Amino acid sequence: MQTPFADYESTLRADLSRVLAGTDFVFDRDVTAIYVYRWGHGMVMPTLGFPFGAPTVQGCRITRTPAPRHRARRLLGCIAFAGQDVESSPSMESAIASGWRTSQEVLAYL
Repeated sequence: MQTPFADYESTLRADLSRVLAGTDFVFDRDVTAIYVYRWGHGMVMPTLGFPFGAPTVQGCRITRTPAPRHRARRLLGCIAFAGQDVESSPSMESAIASGWRTSQEVLAYL
């Protein structure tokens, strides 16, 4: 929380210049904005049934009901929702999987 914004910018500038060396990348021309979210992602407060859905038991069989995340990511007409917030955990892997899932859903509209 004490790191000055200028430190984030200079680190980002150096990293991008190193990674994109040998290309036509010019930081001042190609980067129009930098957003720094110091708090990261929201904290997950799990309840019964999160992230998999509340279980129902019939005899010896356990069935999971759709979790809130499944309802949150359903198509709304031709609008699709992706990102780690509609998956089971806040992680890069969840975001990538969500992007893949959503790309497959919207292919029908292309």
